[in-house]
Amino acid sequence: MRRSRRTLLALAAASLVVAACGTPGTFIPDERNFAGVWVATLPAASGGGERTLTLSLNLDSSATLATRFSGREGETADRGSWSAVGLRVTVSLATADDRRAPQRLVFELRGQELVPVDWNRALWGEAGPGTYRRR
Repeated sequence: MRRSRRTLLALAAASLVVAACGTPGTFIPDERNFAGVWVATLPAASGGGERTLTLSLNLDSSATLATRFSGREGETADRGSWSAVGLRVTVSLATADDRRAPQRLVFELRGQELVPVDWNRALWGEAGPGTYRRR
């Protein structure tokens, strides 16, 4: 009886240690969950066509948001940095043309998508900067 009680206590302690580490398949967010290339497609603001936004989040915390319009040559790119806390990622960008103020975009990771939760509505409108999917 005494031996089985010790065994039970040892098993209970081991179970607590395993539970504290998370169960297999538990999602623990960190920068590696966000790093990579994310793409969104939106209607062009000027009407007709669409624009493809490519958000690159690099492991060194640098970020690039490139915009390409259908039917046009070239693309624009704003560069900056990003950081993550929990399921949220904040992207801070300086604009390529220096005519606009720097911008801050906040996304939340929902499944396999980055969904915007905070942005400059004067720049992006109420619809926001789009939902991004990993490329």
